[in-house]
Order: sequence, then structure tokens, then C-alpha cells
Amino acid sequence: MYQIAVCDDEEHWGGEISEMVAGILNDLHIEEGNVDVFLTGDALLSSLRKDPQQYSLLILDIILEQERNGQGASVENNGVALAKKMRAEGIGTDIIFLTSCGDYALEGYEVQALRYVMKPPRREKLAEAIRYHYEKHFENQFIKLRFNSETRQIRWMDIVYLEVLHNRVTVHTAEDSISVSGGLTEWSRLLPDTRFLRCHKSFCVNTAHIKRFKRYEILLKDGRIIPIGKTMYNQFKEAYLWSRI
Repeated sequence: MYQIAVCDDEEHWGGEISEMVAGILNDLHIEEGNVDVFLTGDALLSSLRKDPQQYSLLILDIILEQERNGQGASVENNGVALAKKMRAEGIGTDIIFLTSCGDYALEGYEVQALRYVMKPPRREKLAEAIRYHYEKHFENQFIKLRFNSETRQIRWMDIVYLEVLHNRVTVHTAEDSISVSGGLTEWSRLLPDTRFLRCHKSFCVNTAHIKRFKRYEILLKDGRIIPIGKTMYNQFKEAYLWSRI
């Protein structure tokens, strides 16, 4: 799924922008696209804390109502401050800021903002930003698997984890498992190193499918459990946190 969250504390803008985004996803033929709307930064941050990887992209109003009214916005009720809080907690989701001025541009660099779009947004500008993000991170990101004299293309985002079995690498997806020749190191190099992390001498996991992990095991979103090597926990934990920044 290509999940987008829109956060704007003015309800009419949240509705209009979400409708615009839904239309853009339809125009781009992104059939797996979905849009959620949040009216406060607190609500968005709470949702992200439960599942830091549930959204592919965030579209945030950079100035929220409390700051607009001079009421002393909480940390989560300011677009840039919210993004800083997210990054500090290891939430690395890409962000498009909606802004009516350029005062926050330099601060935005600190949180690696993907784009700035002037508010009210022009459809073509927002569409260009979403298209750029989708094509860079999701579209046409395939690897070729050769097995039983056949070749199959599979999107890397659909791979849940890789496992060494009987001196071959098994590529596990949500639907099936495919055994291919070669080593785990070799196959890992074909995949984005910020998404696929080695957690065991026999396992490499797609971080997008991790629900949570503890000292010796990883719980995947589909309920499967894979091990973390005894000597690899600290390395895996550090790499996972960096992959979210």
C-alpha cells in the first residue's frame, strides 16, 4: 500500500487536500494508494508511534492553528516541531510541507523535508511532488528472480524477508516463497540497504514489514517471527534506527 497522511488543523483544508491527493493518486494510476486525514499533530504522532511505517508519505501544514493564533502551540502542533519530534523518535517518513511563507525553509532542511508546496496548493505542483516520491521509492523497483528455468520480476517492497535454506536463498513475500541460487550477501546487495537489514547469518529483513523486535526475535506485521543473531542485536538495532532517520 502507498499510504499518505494529510495533517491540517483546518477541517475544510484537510478535506480539500485529501480529495486532491486522492484524485492525484487516481490520475497516476496508483491503485494501492490511500489517504488519511489528521486534524492535529498530536493525533498523527500518536498514530505513527503505534506503527512508524504505516505511511509512505506525510503532507503537513507547516503552520498549525495554535501557532497561528499565538496560543503557544505544543511540540506536536507545529509542523516543523512535529517533524523534529518524529525524527528524534526514529520516524523517518518523507514529508511534504504545505506553507504560505518561506520562514521555515531552513528549519525544514534539518528534518530532510522532501518538498515545499505553497498553500493553497496548486494541483499540478502537489502532483509533481507526489509523482517524484512515488517513482523514486516505489514504482519500478523490481528485482529479477531466476528459478526452475524461469524468470520472475518482483517489487522489492513486496519482499518480507530473505532466508538461507539448504544452501539456497528463499525469498519470502506475503503470498509465497521462492527459492533461488546464490548467497544472502549477494542478494542483499541488490536491495536498498536502508530497507533490508541483516539480522542473522541466515536472515535479511525488510524493515517496512517489522511490527516490533526484542533481544532475540523480530515480530513481523503478518505474525511471522524471525530470529536476531546473538551477536547481531546491537548492530541490527543501530542500523534499524538509522534507517528510520
